[in-house]
Amino acid sequence: MRANTLVLLGLALVASGCRIYMHDDWPRRPPPPRGEPYPDSRPPPPPQPRDVLRAKEIKAGRVYARVIYAKEVKARDGRVGRVYSGEGGKGGKGGWGGGEVKSPEVSAEIIYAKEIKADWIEADEIHAKEVKIGR
Repeated sequence: MRANTLVLLGLALVASGCRIYMHDDWPRRPPPPRGEPYPDSRPPPPPQPRDVLRAKEIKAGRVYARVIYAKEVKARDGRVGRVYSGEGGKGGKGGWGGGEVKSPEVSAEIIYAKEIKADWIEADEIHAKEVKIGR
């Protein structure tokens, strides 16, 4: 009975030329004017990693980088392509940087840091004097 009533109501609205707009955020956003397309409902693209990050100390839940230059890297677990042990550089041309970064997630193309402590680390290369992952 209820389904028949809804079908009959829908047919009556279609026959009379009415338009029905259905989207998830009604009534916060009114329907677009006639003839205009609906706004794009795709989510924004994910943030892009910074090119270079310089810090004295990084404490993070997750660290993602293509290359890491550091004196000391400690992580509970992670995925690393190659580890080059040695000096790890002195922070490159601009030094380590004087700041401390505390964040749930750090992402950069290249990271220069004196010390990195993380729960998870993912990098293609790590150049460091001391690397402890999963220990």
